[in-house]
Amino acid sequence: MRYETSRKHLTAIIVSALFLLACVVTGAAQTQAASPQEQFQKARENFLKGDFSDAAAEIRQAASFLKSESVKAAGEVKQDLIQSAQDLDKLADGVEKKAISSENDLDESFTRAEYALARYYHSKASEA
Repeated sequence: MRYETSRKHLTAIIVSALFLLACVVTGAAQTQAASPQEQFQKARENFLKGDFSDAAAEIRQAASFLKSESVKAAGEVKQDLIQSAQDLDKLADGVEKKAISSENDLDESFTRAEYALARYYHSKASEA
């Protein structure tokens, strides 16, 4: 169990690092007010404090960002962004209804969303 948790955290760190690198390469980090990573962190903090409404709002903002990025994407990357945004919307609903009981559920959804964004930014950087 401990190994699995460490592995998930390591995966999240690697995905976040790839996403940040892609943002720097494409300049995306400079054009947005709050990054999805910041929104995910705030959502997690709010969730742990029991402020489920604010946590859900942060998750929905991140989902909205993924939707807006999907408009500019193509192919499989576009589908990944759309699916991740839908997953985040469902997660936000669950958080708001207090149906989500573990921050691991948050982390798994956040990691998938960050991976989709990293793939998108990698594809943009490859095209440049």
